[in-house]
Amino acid sequence: MGYDAALLETSPARAFFRVVLPLLAPHIATAGAILLVIFLGEYSVPHACSVLVYSTSLLGWAQESPRAIDTLWRSLPLVGVILAALGAARWAWGRGVTEPDAEVRSGVRHMSPVLLLLAGGCLVVSAVLPLAALAAKLDGPGVMGEALRTYGGELLGSLAVAGLAGLLVVGMGVCVATWRRFRRAGLIWALVFGAVPGALVGEAVLTAYQHAPMLYNHWSLVVVGYVARFGWIGVVAMTLVVRATPEDLLWQARTDGAEETTIILRICAAVSWPTLLFGLCLVAALSLSELPASSLVQVPSLRLIAHILVEKFHRFEDGMLISLSLWLVMSTIPAALLLAVVLRRIRAAR
Repeated sequence: MGYDAALLETSPARAFFRVVLPLLAPHIATAGAILLVIFLGEYSVPHACSVLVYSTSLLGWAQESPRAIDTLWRSLPLVGVILAALGAARWAWGRGVTEPDAEVRSGVRHMSPVLLLLAGGCLVVSAVLPLAALAAKLDGPGVMGEALRTYGGELLGSLAVAGLAGLLVVGMGVCVATWRRFRRAGLIWALVFGAVPGALVGEAVLTAYQHAPMLYNHWSLVVVGYVARFGWIGVVAMTLVVRATPEDLLWQARTDGAEETTIILRICAAVSWPTLLFGLCLVAALSLSELPASSLVQVPSLRLIAHILVEKFHRFEDGMLISLSLWLVMSTIPAALLLAVVLRRIRAAR
């Protein structure tokens, strides 16, 4: 209502900054804190830009030291900052729990050309131009086929391991959701463990299974590393699915004597399966490019495509590097399409 009233006297851009932006401030602060957590633990981009940050140094320390405790102690400063950022995100989210009314939400129909241009410019600068520049550096479409012929087996193996990890992560989220009293604690634990640096996660998995020969030298150790690294996605996805299910429907099912497992599988998961499938594809896409954790749990029998990319980067084999990178970009298309389906369903539910 306030947004529509502001439109009577000013432009959509000014109405957005004066009415909508103050309402969104807690959510923007939450998003900023979450991005800070992600960027603090990021390894690939700083490494590719030859920038030495704490996360890149941490992986080097973990690979050089034979003692896991050394990695743990050196991780504590970064973990402390990350946990503080998560706490700030939780505090900011708590201050913005109120939902804008229908009149405010309807104001998004009055799109400001300035804001639309700004959003489009960010998309072009961050995604379209880099991908176009990569494609322009290719000698021809045959290079993509050559990359597939040369490393098709490694790409397929990486996809299979990443897909299996995504399936297990979603399954773990479903299992946590069936424990009604454990949901909140499971969500907090998954978020905290998922926020710590990847090198520390890989070192933890390596230490836990180094005395299990059947797993230690098997490709399944990589799957365990991926599940440990991205397990929080399954828990968060299932939490959102449960919260999106109408409360009266859940109450009626419990009144009829349905067990919690039956409610989760036959009501929540059955209705919101696109969200769970999106979580699976997201975990698979993130696992394909994961470096810190997989560098510590990799096994000789499995060559991961992410490690091949690093090898091509250091050898300045630009053609093969770009071709493999574009193949990985195309592997994320299913996740992007499912996200569009999920967002459309959310919009339709409102």
